[in-house]
This record gives sequence, C-alpha cells and structure tokens, in this order.
Amino acid sequence: MITAGIWLFAGALCLFVFYNLQSPQTGVPVVPGVPVLGNVLALGRGGVAYISQCRQRFGDVFALHLLGQRMVFIFEIGMLSMFLKAPEESISFKPAVEQFTERVYGLPSRHLFAHHECLLTALRHLLVPDKLGVMGQQLLTLAQPRLRVWCQQGKVELWESCQQLVFDCAAQVLFGTRFFQRHGLTDVRQSFLVFEEQFEVAASPVPHLLLPKFRKAKHQLLSMFKASLAAGDFKGTMVGQLLAGCGLPPGTWPNLLLAVMWASQANSMPALFWSLAFLLLPDQAAARNRILADLQDILQQHKSQQQPQQAASGQQAELGLQQQQQQQQPSSVDAATTAAMIQLAQDKRSYVSKCVAEAIRLRTHSIAVRFVAADSLILNVQTTSNLGHGSSTTSSSSSSSSKQPPPQQRQQKQRQKCLHVPKRSTLAICPFESHHDAGLYPDDAWRFNPDRPGVQGLEPGTVVPGTAGMGFGGGFWRNGACTAGAACSVPALHHTQLIGQ
Repeated sequence: MITAGIWLFAGALCLFVFYNLQSPQTGVPVVPGVPVLGNVLALGRGGVAYISQCRQRFGDVFALHLLGQRMVFIFEIGMLSMFLKAPEESISFKPAVEQFTERVYGLPSRHLFAHHECLLTALRHLLVPDKLGVMGQQLLTLAQPRLRVWCQQGKVELWESCQQLVFDCAAQVLFGTRFFQRHGLTDVRQSFLVFEEQFEVAASPVPHLLLPKFRKAKHQLLSMFKASLAAGDFKGTMVGQLLAGCGLPPGTWPNLLLAVMWASQANSMPALFWSLAFLLLPDQAAARNRILADLQDILQQHKSQQQPQQAASGQQAELGLQQQQQQQQPSSVDAATTAAMIQLAQDKRSYVSKCVAEAIRLRTHSIAVRFVAADSLILNVQTTSNLGHGSSTTSSSSSSSSKQPPPQQRQQKQRQKCLHVPKRSTLAICPFESHHDAGLYPDDAWRFNPDRPGVQGLEPGTVVPGTAGMGFGGGFWRNGACTAGAACSVPALHHTQLIGQ
C-alpha cells in the first residue's frame, strides 16, 4: 500500500512538472495547471476572464494544457492577421475542426472535408440576397404574433424570450413546418437548448461520459432528424435543398442537419439578445430613434417611387379600408413596412447593421483554433514588462506609467523574442479579449459605439469589413452561416423597435 502510494505521488509529481514547465524548445510560456487535467477546470470556470488573466501575467503568447493537448494562444496584432490569413499548408483550419465535427455532431470528417466545397457552394446559393429577402418575410410573419405577446406582457425575461423567438421563427423557416408538427416545436427547442448549453464543454476534451444531458439531447435530436428524413418532412424546405446539393452520403444527413441547426441558432440568439439589450438602454434612445428614422426614410422612398395617381375619393376609400384593417389587427405591420424592414436589414451599411455588428464585437465569447501544418512556426514577439488589460504589446505607449524609463531600458522592453511552435500544435485566438484591445479598437474598446471605425491594425482582407472584428471568422474561413444568422435576426430587431414605440 505504501509503495503504491509512493508511486502515485511520484507519477503525480512528474505530471505536474510536465504540465507546468516552459518548454526550452519552444520558449512559449506555459500557464501552470494541475496534473492530468492541466488548465481545463480553470478555463471551464473562468472562461474568457481566465484567458484575460493569463494574458496579463504571461503576455501576448502563452500555452494552456487541456487534458494533454497544448493550446497556444496568440494576441499580438500582427499574429492575428497571420492566424486568419495564412495559407492552409502553413496554418490549417481543417484538422482543427476535424475532431470537433466528429465529437460534437457525429459527422465523420472524411465525409465532410471530401465534400466541403460542394457543401459551401450549396449553402451560398441558398443565401443570396433575393432568398434572404424571402427568408426575412417568412421570419417576420412568424415573429409578429410572438412579438405582440411581448408587448401584451409588458415585461419579459429577455434572454429566454430571444432564444424562443429566434428558434421558433428561424428553425421553421429552415426546416419547414412538417418537422415540428411531427415532433413538437417545444420538444425540439428544449432538446436543442440543452445541446447548445453544453456545446462548448462537449467540444473540449472532457469525456462525454461526464455529460449525460448532452448525450441525451444529441440522441433525441438525431432520432428526430432520422424519423423526418424517412418520412420526407424536409422536401421543399431550405435544408432539403441543402441536402440535395451537398454531396454527402445520406447516412450522414442527420448529423449534418444537427450541425445546420446549431449554426443557424447558436450565433443568432446572442446576436439578437445583445443588440436589443444595448439598444434598450436609456442612454441609447438616440440610436433607437435613428433606426426608426432610417425605416421611415425607406418607406418615404417607396411611396415616392410609386407616385400614385388617385382621385381624392379613391384616396379616401383606401384610407377607410386601411383604418378598417388596422382595427381588425391593431398590432400587425403592413406589407410596405415589412418590405422596408427587410431592405434595411439586408443593407450592411445601415445603422441597425452597425448596431448588431458592434454588439457582436463586444460579446463574442468563442475561441477559434487552427493547427500548425508547416514543419515549424516562428512567432516574433515584442516583449514588455507591463501588460495591462486591453493594452498592445507592440506599442511603447501601452505602459500605464506616466514616467518614461531611460532609452536603454525602453529598448530592452521592446526587444523581440522568437518563439518556436512545432508542427501539429494547436493555435488559438480569443476574439472577446482581442475585441477589447485598445490596439484594435482605440476609442474606448469597452463602450457600445456603432459609429466607431472598423477594426484597426489588421491587414486588409483579414476580417469582414466593419466593427464586428473576428466575430465572423477571418480570411478564407469567414463564417457565412453566422453572418446569415445575424442578418436574419435583424428584421426581428426592427419589428421589436416598432411595436415597442
């Protein structure tokens, strides 16, 4: 018994040393963790706050250990452009998500990547502007009665209400009504929300054996998809068209549908919630009025283009008919206003689109990962001795001290340090931490400001133009599904603003 205890202690000590010592081959600082688990528990408890603390202590490049997997986080601005734009043979996206797709959705990566280009082409054909307009019309039709309930209640729990609104509307637009008639809209939504709640943990190295609720929800959703595929419930729907053009074998279709459901919901729900949450603040009254004014401008443009040539009697008759319709449906929105909402939502330069992008920037909590595909990767880091939250390590003005050190000392603080990252290492960025970096957003990065200029310092073409930063991915691997999901949430945002007046 004593011998076994000694061996156990010695093994734990070796593991502790292994997980906490900086590798002399790489030079990348390693954040101390616990044996075997590494930094899993700390990351799970603290999330982006823990990553921010690690950055303040260890600098713009550091490594976490997650159940034996070393993840190198990078925050230096030049490295962010490299991370997002590097060619696939240097820094690869596909291997980074290979285990992710199989682990979370059960979608074999050998099938997904063999047909990835075909799948993207089919998806882009479904998301052209004309079809987005039709989707917006369908969304508003489904959203109107639900938004009227919000107004009747007077006060709602905003997060739960946004989750329900986005799922009940967007999911029916994508998957059709027959699927939900068969399985029940409420039951499908509840299973999905459990799946989504534990999604990030399930995507981590944590064994699914420890996540019984996730396994149950995933099984329920896959069973629903299989039953509806066998019954032909998706014929004529958007996901039915996607399946017909994706090239994947039919046996993987339930898993692909699970991935599509997550992609259409997981980003749209928080995008709508945070957009509304910021815009409904008392100090954002001017922003709300500006959105409504933009909507009225479009309505006036439509009316001027029509140039009606009606007699006074005909106008009076039409006015009486409109009043009668409004009395029958006092909270409905007429067709002209609906069309104006959709036009405004599709305009990426509109003020409401800027508001959504700014909300996404401030509240993007994801982590993006890549694999080092080249034989090695050299990171040139400018070392500094004082790393404040939201500071840039490449600027000598990032120090919080007003007293300037001697020139020789400043040169030492700005000296470059070369870090070596070996092949098959995992690289990661944390958009939330970077989006609050004064080097990328100089004008009070923590403040909600839709009028701020776009992200600063990144190479052109790194991210989608605008203030959303890395919220939609970057380089070739921009998250089109996320963009579409946020765009589909905008009509609901407009509609809520109108009814709330």
